[in-house]
Amino acid sequence: MIRPLATFCLCSILLLSSAGCAALGYIASAMPSASVKARYAGLQNQRVAIMTWVDRGPSFEYPTLRGEISQGVMNKLKMAAPAAEDLKGALIIDARAVLKWQKNHPEYEGRALSDVAPLLGAATGATRVIYIELTQFTTRDARSDALLKGFAVANLRVAEVSGSFADVKYDEVGVESTYPEKSPEGVPISESVNLE
Repeated sequence: MIRPLATFCLCSILLLSSAGCAALGYIASAMPSASVKARYAGLQNQRVAIMTWVDRGPSFEYPTLRGEISQGVMNKLKMAAPAAEDLKGALIIDARAVLKWQKNHPEYEGRALSDVAPLLGAATGATRVIYIELTQFTTRDARSDALLKGFAVANLRVAEVSGSFADVKYDEVGVESTYPEKSPEGVPISESVNLE
């Protein structure tokens, strides 16, 4: 569940940055169904917070990226929850509350998830924290600014929070996403372009 969610999230952000909100609906309809087996199955009956950290370069160029990623993952989890057994009984905490907490506590930037998750849990009631660390992000091909060729790299972690203790139970480093995957370079996917 985590990998498809991350790919959806990263592709969504690329789409929002380069092709507008209409493209978000297109990619959402092309995503795999919720029947994908979760790599981390500990979200049932938990209060889940999504916390995103964006590296300094992308956050300077795209200042709203952190919030957009958290909001995108939150929306995807909420849409998948009714049909996904792995999300049964999960309460997804509003991404805006987590983002507000992050903005009010900049001193926790760069600290280990196992140190930050209990503090976030105490503030929001979260028992699970999905942590997305975006290390690379671009909407243009490195060879030419004129080519739309998005690329993102992220690290994904899930921490289980219990009181003042958090244990990282899932850790996947270097998840890559490229957009568009199935179209010629520089041509964004749209309903008016036939790529098959």
